[in-house]
Parts: sequence; C-alpha cells; structure tokens
Amino acid sequence: MASGHLRKRPLKNGKHSWQIVIERDIDPETGERDRIYKTVKGGTKKQAEKEMNKILYEINNNIYVEANTKTFGAFLEEWLDTYIKPNKSPTTYAGYEKHVKNYIIPALGNKKLQHLKTLNIQKFYNSLLKESPLSGKPMKPKTVQNIHMNVRAALSQAVKLDLIKKNPAENVILPKAKKYKAEIYDQEEVEILIEKVKDTDLEVPICLDVALGLRRGELLALKWEDIDFENYKVKIRNNLVQVGNEIITKEPKTESSIREIELPMTLIQLLKKERKKYLEKKIRLGEEFNDNDLIICKENGDPFKPHSFTNKFRRFLARHNLKTIRLHDLRHTNATLMLKYGINPKVAQQRLGHSSIATTMDIYSHVITEVEKEAAAKLDSGIFSSEKISGI
Repeated sequence: MASGHLRKRPLKNGKHSWQIVIERDIDPETGERDRIYKTVKGGTKKQAEKEMNKILYEINNNIYVEANTKTFGAFLEEWLDTYIKPNKSPTTYAGYEKHVKNYIIPALGNKKLQHLKTLNIQKFYNSLLKESPLSGKPMKPKTVQNIHMNVRAALSQAVKLDLIKKNPAENVILPKAKKYKAEIYDQEEVEILIEKVKDTDLEVPICLDVALGLRRGELLALKWEDIDFENYKVKIRNNLVQVGNEIITKEPKTESSIREIELPMTLIQLLKKERKKYLEKKIRLGEEFNDNDLIICKENGDPFKPHSFTNKFRRFLARHNLKTIRLHDLRHTNATLMLKYGINPKVAQQRLGHSSIATTMDIYSHVITEVEKEAAAKLDSGIFSSEKISGI
C-alpha cells in the first residue's frame, strides 16, 4: 500500500506551498523506493491533504495516471511505429498513416495527451464534415468514421499504457454514413459492354470481371499459372495493391477470399487466345518485356497501378457513351446476374469470396423485389391461372 505525507515549502514572496510526497513500493530493478512528488501552490493544508488522499486512493486502486507533457501528436507517431507498422499489412498501415499525418496531427497534434477532451475530438470531426483540409470540400461521413477508428484505437492504447485514465473518443457522436447504392448493368447493358470491349485491351479483364465478379486487386493480380485450362478453373489467391509509389502483391485479408472458381467455356477460349498473344509479345519485345506472368498487364508486361486501371475503365465508358459505373460495380453486376439466373446464394458466396452469406445477401438485396415479382408472376401462371380456378 502506498503512503503519503506533506511538506511545507516556503516561497520567495513570503507565502508557502505544500509538497505532496507519495511513498510507493521499492522498484525491483533499481532497489530504490518509488516516490511521487506534487506541489500544491496557494492552497491550504486541508486542500493539500484532500489532493494527497485522492492520489493515494487512485494508486491503491490501480487507477492512478502519472502526469506527463507528451502531446497527442508525439504519441500518435510512436503508436504508428510501435503498434501499427509491425502488426498491420502495408496497405492498412498506409491508410492509418494518411489519416494521422494529413488530418489528426494537424488538428489535434499540439494538444497534450492528458488534456485531450471529448469536445476537442467532436469539434474536429464536425469541422471535417464542413471542409476537408486537403480538398476544401465536405468530407464524407464514412471517411470521418474511418478517421475516428484511428483516433479511438490510438487513445485506447494510451489507456492500456496508463498514459490517460479514460478514452475521450468513446463518447463522440459520429455522422451516419449513407449506404452506397451500386449502379449495376442489366443483361442488355452487359451485352453492349462486352460487344464494345471486343478486340480491345479491355476485353479480357472486363469479361473476367463480369463472369467472375472479382475485386480489382484480385483481377490485376491474376497470373497465367492461376489458370487451369484442362479443368476450366481459376485460382484466386493474390491481391495487387499500391502502397505509395510501390505496387505489391499480397494474400487476401480473409481466408474465404482465397478460392477456386469454375470458368465458362467461352472464357477459357478467350484466355487461350490471350495467352498466345502474351507469348508472342514476349518474344517480339525480348529484353524489353518484363515477364511477370500477369494476365492483365501493360504492353511491356508491367502491372497496372490499380487507380490507373480504374481510370482506364472510366475513360472507356465515357468514350463509348456507356452508363457510368465504378469498376467495382461489375462485381455487383455479377452478383445480381447470378441471383437472376437462379444460382444458389451459397454458391454465389463462394464464387465471390465473401466471408458470410449475410454479405452476399446484402449485395443481392437491391434486386430481391424484382426477383419476387418474377416469382409471383410464375406462380400466377403456373398455379393460380384463371383456367384452373373457377369463378375468376
């Protein structure tokens, strides 16, 4: 148990202060008794005793936090290097670092860690919703939520390290993010898209995406060694991402994302033609060709930067006056078509690489009503037709 006493200390102005001395257990590393000193200026002995008893109570109940002058910004830098960089993927770390250095530190970095209040954090979030310091435009609620995840995680670690008593980010009010409604292509629009990409360098990637519903990183990471031409299958086991200026290939985040998908015969034939072009290009360019074994690549074999490939797709749609959708919306299109074709949701889940059936059904939700109408119409014609029910 810790104990304490007071010392009366004279001041130059003739007055005095009270010094609180807390005696803790002997430090096993140094062999010296651990002491805490705190000065109470301008107060009475009774006030000093009250403060001392408060400190003793917190120490003996393991809730005492020693005063320090560390800023929130300095702590965030340490937190990134010590807890995030060694334990997260390069892309996840890059996202954390971007939020910390571009938004959190400029706004809250100079605040003392122990002085940071919930109100400070709330005002910071509110300001982002009005104007992002980088774009000058209002920040999306989802982005503010992501920044909050970083702030809360960092302060939670500070609590565990006994640097602060409680997490001031726990009680902020977050904006509600609007659920994104995917813009998808219907059957006719898909057929037009496939017709437009025919004999272009987008034919293979777009047909793969429409048929398999791949994520962008999965599509760009596909290698020829992943294609089983004999058994009509493709292995999805890598994800191509960009970290800074570097393009890297890594394993997907979840085990369910690593999967094997059946390929339709038309796609097999298309891939065989593309493989022949790849080998011819390799011979023609010789040393200028970088053989990364990538199915989707630049003319010299180098991988596409993910964002550059997205822009390439967007420009293609604009050039051919096609409805504007995101590249990722082809994945939603694939999911929707599978439902309309009557494919079992469990099979769709496995093909899409979702960790749970709930995720798959959430994507399907926007076409459930349409499919239900089709089901009602089939029931009407198959069971409840006027010829089979008298009096109607």
